[in-house]
Amino acid sequence: MVLNEGKIGNLKLKNRFVMLPTVTNLSNDGFVSEKGMDYYDRRSKDVALVIVEASYVNKFGKFFKNQLGIDDDDKIEGLKKISRYHSWQWWKSCSADCYAQP
Repeated sequence: MVLNEGKIGNLKLKNRFVMLPTVTNLSNDGFVSEKGMDYYDRRSKDVALVIVEASYVNKFGKFFKNQLGIDDDDKIEGLKKISRYHSWQWWKSCSADCYAQP
């Protein structure tokens, strides 16, 4: 049953496995890092949906030293890399109701 296709609203999923958000502490000053991209690459191969880690929307909301940030437009390129890197796997990037698309 969990290997069967699933659906969330209009979003079709290849199976019913969802990776929940996990704080990785792999960001560099809030920016997406190569280690962070590798982390999501390794984990996104078999799951249908990956929910990106806790991300701060302003500097006052930063809780962890190497936490991913979505607080400024200068972070967009890195977030696009995550989305584009996994788009061939029908990967969706979601973070606090915000997501980056290629």
